[in-house]
Amino acid sequence: MEWKERLIELSNNRVSGSTAILRESYDAVLEALDSKADIEEIVTHVAILLRSHPTMAVLINFFHRFFNAFENDKEVRMLWKELDRETEENARLASSLIPGKGKIILYSHSLSLLKALEDCRKNITVVLSESRPYYEGRIMAEKLVEMGYKVEFTYDAFLPVLVDKSEIVLIGSDAITSQGVINRAGSFSLALSAKQFKKPFFVIGHTSKVLYGHLSSYFSVYKENGDKLSAPKGSKPIGDVFDLTPWKIVSAVIINSMIVSPKDIPFKQTKTSSLLHRAYQSLKNSK
Repeated sequence: MEWKERLIELSNNRVSGSTAILRESYDAVLEALDSKADIEEIVTHVAILLRSHPTMAVLINFFHRFFNAFENDKEVRMLWKELDRETEENARLASSLIPGKGKIILYSHSLSLLKALEDCRKNITVVLSESRPYYEGRIMAEKLVEMGYKVEFTYDAFLPVLVDKSEIVLIGSDAITSQGVINRAGSFSLALSAKQFKKPFFVIGHTSKVLYGHLSSYFSVYKENGDKLSAPKGSKPIGDVFDLTPWKIVSAVIINSMIVSPKDIPFKQTKTSSLLHRAYQSLKNSK
C-alpha cells in the first residue's frame, strides 16, 4: 500500500488510539518524503488526516512541529525520538502504578496502556468494556488476552459498577485541555464512579497531546451524528464519541515522564506550520 492510500485509510480509522494513528501516519509521511513526492501533496493529505481526527491533539501538535522542521531531516528524526522516549517513560511510570494483584479497569483502546502492560507480569485481572460505537475495547481485550492476561469483558454501562471491586482505573487520552482530559465517551462516567468509590483514577497522556489556544482552530470534538446509533423512528440520536473529564475528579496525570497533579501539567508551545496551515485552510474553505 503506497503512502497516499495509507494516509487515507488512517483518516477513516475510528478504532485505533491517537498514538497508534500518529505512528502509522508518520511512517507514511517519511515514505512519501523518501520517494520524493511533492511536498504540497503530502501536506494536503496530512491536512485531510487532521480534519478527519479533529479531537486527536497529538496529530495537530506533532505535524505542525514536523513541517516546521522537515527540511532538516536530523531534526525531524529527533522530534520522533523525543516523542518515543516520553511514550516509553510514561508507560514505565503507568506500569509502576499497577498493583501486584487484584483487578484494574482500562477503557477503550490505548497503545500507551498496552505498552504499560507489556512487561507488567503481575497477578492481575484486567477489566474492559466494548467501547461503543466502534467496539475498540474488544480489540484491546483481544490483545491483552494474547499477552497472557486474565481479562473480564462487559457492557459500557456496567463498567462503572465494577470500579468498586477494582484497585485502580487507567485511561488514555486524545487531548489534554485546561478544562480536563478528552477521551472516548464513557471516561467521565468512570471518573465519577472512581470518585464515588474512592479509587485512584489516572490518565496517561503526552506533552504532544496538550492542546494550546493558538491551535484550537484545528481542534473539535469528533461527532458521529448518530450514524452508529439505532435510534427509534421519530427520535433524535445524540451523543458524541468523546467526552471531557474535569481535572477535579482525576487523581493524577502521567505526562512528560512524570506523575503529576493536573494543576502541574507542563505546557510546551508548538509553533504553527504555515505550510500545513495553508493546506488545512484550503480544505476548510473548499467545503
